[in-house]
Amino acid sequence: MANFIYHGWDSSSPGDWSAAGNFLDAAGATPGGVPGAGDNVSITATANEITAGLASGATTRLGRVVFEKGWFATAGITADTGDTYLKLNCTNLILNSGGTTYIEINSAGPSEKCDIEVSATASWSEGNFGAYIKTEYPNVDQGHIGNYSQTGGSVAIAHKLADIAKIMTSCSAYGGLLELGHGCTLDGSSVLRVSNSTCVMRGTWNGCATTLETGATLRTEGSSANSDSVTLRGNATLIPNAASGSADLVTLNMHDQSLVDFMQSGIARTVTTLNQYGGRVRIDPSCITITNLGATTPFDRTVVPV
Repeated sequence: MANFIYHGWDSSSPGDWSAAGNFLDAAGATPGGVPGAGDNVSITATANEITAGLASGATTRLGRVVFEKGWFATAGITADTGDTYLKLNCTNLILNSGGTTYIEINSAGPSEKCDIEVSATASWSEGNFGAYIKTEYPNVDQGHIGNYSQTGGSVAIAHKLADIAKIMTSCSAYGGLLELGHGCTLDGSSVLRVSNSTCVMRGTWNGCATTLETGATLRTEGSSANSDSVTLRGNATLIPNAASGSADLVTLNMHDQSLVDFMQSGIARTVTTLNQYGGRVRIDPSCITITNLGATTPFDRTVVPV
């Protein structure tokens, strides 16, 4: 294992991830050579953009890839004809910069996962995110995300209908804006946690246990955005807009000053069991069916006809 620094300013191939002249080794020698299996790579504040050789890293299993604080360039290419992502096969991806990144996670098989940590990206602006992440296509059983953690920035995972991404273990949003897009799947054994963050779920989360803490807002959309269990604490807000066709929320546990607002959509949906220890629910009884009222204490359940 060795440590490499990407600078990207090689005169013959600027911005090329596949060019040896764009890397320094740990001793600062240039060219340091292209990173190999198990090597770590840092993209420093003064590094150039990464807009060429984007597919070259698909098969080499790197260690840690870090976009460092102060880097404000772009990795990947966005165009009207389609976006081209930087393909990375690595054990850890860390985004701590103000740049815009388009990254596709690759692997040799389903056992090779990538843990992702995001603390900063370019800011969200007029529908554009600071980081776009997806996994290997069309190999739906490769390039999985193990643990995803976000404390800042604006990130879209599997943003487009044709994108795919599967989060296997946990997805934690503790700051910033996170969109789990149409092609994103939270594995049935995974956990979603949101606190002091805004999260939009458009993908699939059947079997996923979800906890919303203080400062969390979760909005669900899409035909398969259903969860087995959602627990709300503090002033967390859930706006469930999932389509009908199954039990949209198997168990809904409410505490403190939390809010569940079904009034943003008129689609018929079902809550199998509502355990309301506090908080407020806004429903239209012509659309929302609560099958079982479990544990309850004094609560506010506002019935609002459409």
